[in-house]
Amino acid sequence: MTIIHGIIECRLQHIGSKSEGVRAVLKGDDGRTYKLYRVGILPAGDPFFIPYDGMRVGISGNAEEATGSFCVTSILLDDGTEVFSQPVEPPVADESV
Repeated sequence: MTIIHGIIECRLQHIGSKSEGVRAVLKGDDGRTYKLYRVGILPAGDPFFIPYDGMRVGISGNAEEATGSFCVTSILLDDGTEVFSQPVEPPVADESV
């Protein structure tokens, strides 16, 4: 797992194509741009990143060097809050007791 810090930007991309939509990228403090996505969700039009547009954050997940993409597992906000990219399900109670 990797944590990268930078600013999230949500911009309309691929205008006029079937993949047109708002796409989130992270402008990393390391000078690189990472295309953000979540497991099992198409990146174009994913509303998850919209509330964080323009914010300085840390993102945790897995960087894909070959594609410049980053599979996000959570966003770390400046106030210490961690927002998970997939809902965290509560543990299932053991009813056999």
